Amino acid sequence: MNARLAVVTGGSSGIGLETARGLLRRGFERVAIIGRDEARLARAAASLGPGALPLRADFSSLDQVRACAAEVRATLGPLAVIVNNAGVWHADRTLSHDGYEDTFAVNHLAHFVFTRALLDHLAEHEALPARIVHVSSRRHVHCKGVRWDDPMLEDGYSGLRAYDQSKLANLLFSAELARRLRAEGRHVRSNAVHPGSVATEITRDSGVLSFLSDKVARVVLLTPEQGAATSIHAATHPALDDVTGRYFSRSRVARPSRLATDADAAARLWELSERLVSAPARAGHA
Repeated sequence: MNARLAVVTGGSSGIGLETARGLLRRGFERVAIIGRDEARLARAAASLGPGALPLRADFSSLDQVRACAAEVRATLGPLAVIVNNAGVWHADRTLSHDGYEDTFAVNHLAHFVFTRALLDHLAEHEALPARIVHVSSRRHVHCKGVRWDDPMLEDGYSGLRAYDQSKLANLLFSAELARRLRAEGRHVRSNAVHPGSVATEITRDSGVLSFLSDKVARVVLLTPEQGAATSIHAATHPALDDVTGRYFSRSRVARPSRLATDADAAARLWELSERLVSAPARAGHA
């Protein structure tokens, strides 16, 4: 990579931490890791060594997301890679600092704001395009579409429904971003990945695999290092310099759901996201 500078959201543990480690091992000079827990960030940065730059931000707050993007711009030179990895899951409906359903807010809206704030801070060159990697999930196939009339799932909330919708949103955002960047003639690639079923906090807390015993889970689930492999592949493999708007699983191009390839839905989500992130915090929330 040219500038050898990268940023990984949700980089203080799990897949994000191992993605940052993989980038540093591949010769990146500095990798900013973003997380909300200061102590965990410090431990993660210590484990990565001098190339790591810990930045604290709670992606449940769009103001903190904007401030974090500004700090990235002030602290690092032009970026070669952005990995949008941060994610949450809630069993009960939880609101973000801005009053939005928190899974959608953190997993999609925060990255929508963060990525766009850094688009003109990318080290794009014709020979070495910058890359943006969106960590989605194969669970997007369970989503029957974004609930346009109720995207915050005020009616009939379930944790998995919210998570699945947010993962579909990741794919739609990645595809629409790729389309817009191509139209502008930008040398920036936008791709989405499925990391696999990984033993992380989201997996343990979501109940998706709660029926497994710890012993069986160790056999069935990937390690965070294994889960990071596809993100690292999408971020660094030279064969992907001209590949954009695609979806990867097991470090190979995969076919997402039909809904994830709906260009009209992708454009509609972009417009909805712009309205939401431009609106003041919902009443009763700061």
